[in-house]
Amino acid sequence: MTVVRFRTRDLPAEHRFAAWHHLITESHMPMAIDSHHRDDFQATIEVYDVGGAALSRLHYPPLLGHRTRRLIRQSDPEMLLVSYVLQGRHIYRHRRDECVVDTRHVIVKDSSRDETVINDTHVTHTVLQLPRSVFDHNGSLKRLLHTGPIPATHGLGAVLARVLTDLAEHGGTHPPAVTAALTATALDLLAAAARLATGSRAALPEDSRTRIRRFQIQDYIRHRLADPTLTPASVANACGVSVRQLQRVFQAEGTTPAAWIRRRRLERCRRDLVDPALASRPVVMIGARWGYPDPATFNRAFRREFGLPPGEYRNQFMRGTDTADSGE
Repeated sequence: MTVVRFRTRDLPAEHRFAAWHHLITESHMPMAIDSHHRDDFQATIEVYDVGGAALSRLHYPPLLGHRTRRLIRQSDPEMLLVSYVLQGRHIYRHRRDECVVDTRHVIVKDSSRDETVINDTHVTHTVLQLPRSVFDHNGSLKRLLHTGPIPATHGLGAVLARVLTDLAEHGGTHPPAVTAALTATALDLLAAAARLATGSRAALPEDSRTRIRRFQIQDYIRHRLADPTLTPASVANACGVSVRQLQRVFQAEGTTPAAWIRRRRLERCRRDLVDPALASRPVVMIGARWGYPDPATFNRAFRREFGLPPGEYRNQFMRGTDTADSGE
């Protein structure tokens, strides 16, 4: 569910920076902020409720921010901020320490820590806000805050980055149970990354390992839906599990691997069929794009899932859109 969607360009130039500063204070935490671009501050922010936590995607020009001890005494939400940098870089300074976090890294910061943050170029990043109490046990919080920048190009960091991206791009459309599961998976990945970075040999709980594994398998499938040869057997082989183990992963969600693949393919087809930008694309090409090279098979599967053949489904949607437009 989208909580906030804000673009400074919707305001007069002289009000943009002040409005942005106020929104950051309300949605994240109080900071003293300045920027050479304050006369025409071009920035955007989207904030979502994801399973009881807040996730935001932000884009803004170079700025200088201070989280001072005075501001912390005045207001401290006691939150952890998990930031995935997509563009630009952040420079964090705490007393004599400096940490540079550039593109394709994840960093965890603490709202109770006085710090200066600098971005000397435009920045786009996704931020997941979590109560600090989630990790404040058995040394987990200390390990997490001393992990440093986590590379998002490989390993656990790459999986964490994909979870954060999925939440940012699709959190508003996922069923609440899916959003909550993804948020829980992000917590599991953070705990695992902290253990790995600090050399801890303590194993993750079984349910955490299961959630991470489920996301990895589903992420593998999502990126290969266009492959008509994608089957439960090929997925199991690629992910290093048996077909029976794969079935157990999906059984926890009340489905099967084959049904999950089919549903995701058909949902991609349905999305393309109602996309005005693809109105001239033949129905058979849309089916073939998402793993249905045989038109008859595509037609039967789509009708079984949505109650109408794909061509009729598209026509009904387009007629409904035309009627709505003409009534305005």
